Parts: sequence; structure tokens; C-alpha cells
Amino acid sequence: MGPVPGPPSARLRLLLAPGDGPRRPDLVAVREAVTGNKTPRLLFRFDASATVGWGHMARCLALDEALGGRMESVFAVNEEALTGLPPAARETALSPGAIAGSGTFTAAVVDHYGMRAEDETRLRAIARKIVVLDDLADRHHDADLLVDALPGGGPERYRKLVPSACRILTGADFASLHPRFRTARLADRKTRIEGTPLKVLVSMGATDPSDVSRRVLKEIDATDLPLSVTVVLGSAAPHRDGIRALCRKMRQPTELLVGVEDMASLYGAHDIAIGAPGVSALERACVGLPTLLVMTADNQLHVGRALADAGAAINLGKAETLAPDAIAAALSDLAGDAEARSAMARQGCALVDGLGAPRIAAHILTDPKTKDSAALVARRLKTEDAATILRWQTAPGARRFSRNPEPPTEAQHAAWVASRLISREAVTEVLTLDGEPVAMVRSDERGEENEVSVIVAPEQMGRGVGTAAIRYLQALLPQTSLTAYIHPENEGSLRLFSACGFGSSGPYRMRMLDA
Repeated sequence: MGPVPGPPSARLRLLLAPGDGPRRPDLVAVREAVTGNKTPRLLFRFDASATVGWGHMARCLALDEALGGRMESVFAVNEEALTGLPPAARETALSPGAIAGSGTFTAAVVDHYGMRAEDETRLRAIARKIVVLDDLADRHHDADLLVDALPGGGPERYRKLVPSACRILTGADFASLHPRFRTARLADRKTRIEGTPLKVLVSMGATDPSDVSRRVLKEIDATDLPLSVTVVLGSAAPHRDGIRALCRKMRQPTELLVGVEDMASLYGAHDIAIGAPGVSALERACVGLPTLLVMTADNQLHVGRALADAGAAINLGKAETLAPDAIAAALSDLAGDAEARSAMARQGCALVDGLGAPRIAAHILTDPKTKDSAALVARRLKTEDAATILRWQTAPGARRFSRNPEPPTEAQHAAWVASRLISREAVTEVLTLDGEPVAMVRSDERGEENEVSVIVAPEQMGRGVGTAAIRYLQALLPQTSLTAYIHPENEGSLRLFSACGFGSSGPYRMRMLDA
């Protein structure tokens, strides 16, 4: 194609003609060259309503929060979803039909059950990278990064549905939650509830169109349990007035809260929840709130089963098929078993740590790879990693420059891994290559500073894995100053951390251990 005559704007319109878009991956770079626009921009495409729910919006807003202004976010949503956007986002929001004329983007995030590969391909005319958030695995995607936060799910569900080069992030490690849920984590509620009435939260969705809250309240009322009850609904819930009237008739003290903005604090103030297994179920698991799950939609089936399999909730099944007293019986059992509630809280915290949105953001921003461009996936430390990391720790020379040169015993190492899984402060990430662990990077609060350390599988040394791990951690914790303590004779670590911006001052510091 020869030079296009006319001013830059005319040339740009021709270069971005709809017929060219899907076949021209270089169009974004062309447009940036013509306009000089280099600001990283991120397009979010989702819908939300009383019919489709508000989970897609919650996931995308959490990801936007995790990015923390490092990219300029633009939301392309349906009209009803506009009401749920923050005011600043609402001012620059687009209708879906206006996407084509909205400029170019570093990436586009698609969280929409109605969009398929062909729709995502069209977005490549304006976006360098396509990120898809999904949990159905029922259609093909044209994605560079696919995220499915379904607990217990694996990348196998998507292998035949995405391009071979697509990086797949699966499991509750990538649950996109607002950061306040991590802050509110409670690993053990046993001491909070002894000698006081249990507080039960009923949360059947923002709109609860099937009025499942009414059935839950009636079953609670039929028990003689000494409870206090809180019901949560959104301002658009069609049965809100009827629920308010029912609350006044309950035997237990019961209040209705409408349009709650800080659900994390509300979860933290309750002992048991009865709710639907949507995004909110992952929020409750993160906080450590024991939950009875009542399904209100078919697409909640997998989440309900996975949370129950992990011991993080009790799945009662679909609302319309439950026995007449199923909720009351399950509530009575759970209310009378403090140990079960404690175990469920710990399992929830172990399953969902609240760093899912920052993990997705870090993958978007850093695209972790080896020197030879092999794609890496970073995820949270898991119990099954213990043996592999212990092997790294006990390899000849592995701890030569450590504070404590003695390797841990198997029992010590297992206890350390278990403590990391429920910690509210420590961050421990494992980088994988083709599903196999190749490095671990971690941050530990030590007084006024956060200490960073990294260990790489001996067979992966020299491939740039350590560099990728540290840069990923920097993107994961953008507001955290990090300090690396390095033995002065450890030349490899000195080079590694220096290459990642660590020095004698600033947010990333190197300090020398005693020789």
C-alpha cells in the first residue's frame, strides 16, 4: 500500500477503515505514530443490569482499582451500567457503538458472555492486546490473555478455545476483588462469636429478581436461634419494599440495608452469610465469612461446587429445588458448630487471598517472559509447591549467601507454606513455565520495610526468570517500597536487583548483609 494523500487525520481514517482492522495488527502502532499519543490506555467492555447482574462490573472496577492510575481506563458499557460507574469514569464512558472512534488502546478487557472471538478480533483494530475475563468456557475467544477465576478450574478448559499463544490464568488466585476485601481478611472467627448472638448476613444479589431473600428470611424466622439478621439489596431491587416489611415482622432483630458501598466491612461484622455463589461468594471467602450458598442462576453452578469442594462454603443447591426447611436446617447446624465455622473461614482465606486483580494488572503491565520469550504465568503459592521449593532450597549452594545458611527441615518448610497461605501481610508468588514452577518471589513486612527475596529453580538459572519475577512483584505491589538484603559477595543477586532498579535510595533499595 503506497502513501495515503491528505492531512494526518484523513490518512488515519483510511488506515483504520473497518475492512482493514481485523487483519492489521500494526494499526495501533500506525495510529500512535501519526497522532503522537503514547499514553497507556485500557478499554473495558462489559454490560450490567438487573437481568445480567453486576458481577462483570465489579470485576472490571476492581481491576481498574488495581491498576491505580497506571493506565487511563475507558469504559464502554450499556446505559444501565452507567449508573454503577464511579463519577469520574462515567464522564468519559462510551456507548458500545462509539468504540470504533474512541482512539487506540494498549489493551482491551472484555468481560461479556455475549461476545465471541469475532467480536474480540474487531477490537484488534484499536487495541494491541485483548484480555478476556470469562468463567463459562463455552465459546471461542481471540485473546492474548484469558482469565477465569473459577475455583478449581484449570487451563485445560480453554486450550481449544483460544489461540495457542494465549496466556491462560485460572483459579481463585485471579478473582478480581476490590482491595478492601483483602484488608478485611479474618482467618479465624472463633473468638469473636463466643457468648454473643450470631450475626447472619443475607445477600442474594443486588437485585434478587426471584425474591429468594424472602424465602431465606422466612426459614430463619422459623428457627428459634438467637440471631441478629442483616439483609442487603441494591437500590434497584424490585422486591425491596416487601423485604423491608418482612424484616419488621421477624422474630429475630432484622434490618435491611440498601446500596451498601463497603461490603467488606459488613462481611467482617458478621459470623455467617447466606448468599448466592457469584462474585460475592469469592469476596466472602476472601474475608473468611462462612457461607451457605443458594444458587439463583445456572451459571453459578460451578462456583458453588468449587467453593464447597474447597471447604470454603456449604452449597445447598438451586433455590427452586431446595426442600422446604433446607436453609433452616443447614443454618442450625452451622450456627451450632464453631469449629466448622472456623475451618470454613480458614479454607476461604486460603483459597482467595484478595490479590487477584493486582495479579491480572501485573500480567497486563509486565507480560512476564524469559529471555528467549517463553511466556511465564505468575500465581499464588500453593500447598503442592512445597516439595518443589524445598528441593530448590536444599540444592548445593542455594543458601550460601542467605541470612541462615541452614536449609529448613521438611516439617519446618511445610509449616512455613501453611502460614503464608492465610497471611494478611506476606505476599508469595510462584512463576510457572508450561505449568511447572520455575521461581518464587516474596515480600515480607519487617518493621518499617518490606523485604523482597527471590529463588529460581537451579535448572532455570540464566534465562531471565529472576528478573521477570522481580519486575512482576514491582507491578503487583506498586505502592510498596521494597528492600533486598544481599550478601556483598553475591554478585549474581547484585546484578539482578540493580537491573530491576534497586539502589541505595528510593522505593527499591539494596542493603548489604554482614559478610
